[in-house]
Amino acid sequence: MAGKAAGTYSIWFCERSQNNKGWEAPQLLEGPQNQMEAVFYPSASSDGYLYFSATEGRDSELYRCKVTGNTATSPEKLPFNNSQFRDLDPMVAPDGSFLVFSIQNRGATPGAALYISFRQGDGWSEPQALGPNVNGAGGAGQAGLSPDGTVLYFTSRAPVPPAPRTKRANARQLERELLSYENGLGNIYSVRINDLLPSQL
Repeated sequence: MAGKAAGTYSIWFCERSQNNKGWEAPQLLEGPQNQMEAVFYPSASSDGYLYFSATEGRDSELYRCKVTGNTATSPEKLPFNNSQFRDLDPMVAPDGSFLVFSIQNRGATPGAALYISFRQGDGWSEPQALGPNVNGAGGAGQAGLSPDGTVLYFTSRAPVPPAPRTKRANARQLERELLSYENGLGNIYSVRINDLLPSQL
């Protein structure tokens, strides 16, 4: 039955409480999107569209649906999806003018990389990689945007050389190093969108 969660992951939402000091109980977003195997990473634009990833088998594609109240329309697959690659984690600009998302092993960018597609009337431009300032060593993924759409946030496992030691580390210093951003695990970065593609935004 449409609106009943059938997959491993479904899309839910919470409304702000009337006094604007908390959140109401989570509600399932009614609609056929929750009949898919797994839907995740939702991102909404101001024109009422919800973008998300959906996994069917070993593939992952990007979709959008129109949301009115607590109900979504049938998912519409975005035209630039390519079944040869896993398209993941869409983040739409607040005004719906562009979409940033992750792709695995597409083109000359091995591993996870962030791509961008621009809204063109009723369609979308061919996705293009965001370049070495984002898709460098360690890859990039999990895109986020500031409320005004001017700052891109993303994760990367780019290596961060640790600060040189002047003496042997004791247990407390070693613990601090293991919990620092220099520990070899992923970090969160930010960059202004206009610094990436100033001619197109």
